[in-house]
Amino acid sequence: MYGITSESFEILRILTFCKQLRHCWEEGKPIPWLPVDSKPDLRYCQVINCCIARQKRHTADLEFVDALNECMEIMTPRNIEDIESFFLLLKSRSTLKVEGILEPSRWFAELKPGQIFLRVGADHPAGDLKMLETGHQIYSPVTQASFA
Repeated sequence: MYGITSESFEILRILTFCKQLRHCWEEGKPIPWLPVDSKPDLRYCQVINCCIARQKRHTADLEFVDALNECMEIMTPRNIEDIESFFLLLKSRSTLKVEGILEPSRWFAELKPGQIFLRVGADHPAGDLKMLETGHQIYSPVTQASFA
């Protein structure tokens, strides 16, 4: 009698699993039964979910930088008062759902009184560190994502 042997059943199961992984990767959808953005467990395919989450963050960051550059072409802030109107323009052009990323102090700082500059790559406040001349918060740079 012809039947499926245990070896051919196992091969079929592995091929189906690989096909599902490929589909998740190509569609940018996380593997449903594994956590999305946590410390990866190398015994499972959790690294794929971490990569997909990182890829989505990267795409959102690129879209935000494009909107930021577009707004900088329209209006470059010259002083602290201009920053508020600049961010109103940026919020209207950005599709980001995260409000915390649009904090003016994260993107602009005063180098000297009256001199505004754009901070690119600022991630989060660096403790209690302040600029000597202006007293503005110092930010730590964006580094490779680390998982807690």
